[in-house]
Amino acid sequence: TAPGTIMNTDSGFGNFSILGMPGTSNLFTLNGLNDNDFGGNVNITGALNLLLGTNEIQETTLVSNGYSGQFGGAAGANVNYITKSGGNDFHGNAAYFWNGRVLNANDWINKAFGKSRPFDNANQWAGSIGGPIKKDKLFFFFDTEGLRVIIPLPFQVVLPSPQFEAATIANISSIIGPTSASNAFYKQMFNLYNDTPGASAAIPGNFSGPLGCTRFVGPNGLGTTVPCAVHFRENIGRPSDQALVSGRVDWNIGPNDRAFLLVQYDHGFQASYTDAISPLFDADSNQPSWQGQLIETHAFGPTATNQILVAGWWQGKVIKL
Repeated sequence: TAPGTIMNTDSGFGNFSILGMPGTSNLFTLNGLNDNDFGGNVNITGALNLLLGTNEIQETTLVSNGYSGQFGGAAGANVNYITKSGGNDFHGNAAYFWNGRVLNANDWINKAFGKSRPFDNANQWAGSIGGPIKKDKLFFFFDTEGLRVIIPLPFQVVLPSPQFEAATIANISSIIGPTSASNAFYKQMFNLYNDTPGASAAIPGNFSGPLGCTRFVGPNGLGTTVPCAVHFRENIGRPSDQALVSGRVDWNIGPNDRAFLLVQYDHGFQASYTDAISPLFDADSNQPSWQGQLIETHAFGPTATNQILVAGWWQGKVIKL
């Protein structure tokens, strides 16, 4: 809704562009702490690449042209989030969202290939509570958010046909020998292809031709009347999740001094890569992150204040193949 803002349609990272600047020129801050991922210079999003933490946000300010030195970094926008704090009264909220296969229609392409509606499931929640520890002096705020999803990915799978496999093994056996290492290797590879989930429903050819030989002509009619490949469409879903826990304590030290401590932990499991041939080739990623802030504000008078911010964040990623 900010003037000059459009969706980023350039290649690369970043969700939006402001006043013609690249999508990676924006700075995101949380209570003044730099909250950008230094690798791609975009906002930190966690394992699911979503922005958990909305439930703990009190307000957001946007500076659409961040040339001022106080924002630093690049020349794009500055988006600053201010987190909620507790008060003299207890307050909180709870939210839950669910979406699943029963609420979603089947895909047109799935129907064309005779595939049933795939399984999908999404569970998202948020809850917070805040209140006094000592009236007028010490307050707390706690927030938790999370998301667990299974989203099916469509795959167009092409495998060697049984006739192509037989011709390959016969050719290797006649040239190198039936007991050669190459013969054993190709048999093992073809066994892997044949055990592909959904391969029993494969039909001759590939997605662009009835034989799938791509101008190759071999023995026993391969490439002329016999297919070199078989193909099918499959939907594969693997679970991913992310959860965020945040706690904040505010302290009214005196008439002119206030301070707060914020600690935030985010952890998620990402199904980074899903292979249609075998789960042996899947890749998973555990992505934990910590963030901490200690901020003290002193008022010198009605027109002058000073703020000290001691903060930092750590982000880790472990990929399992």
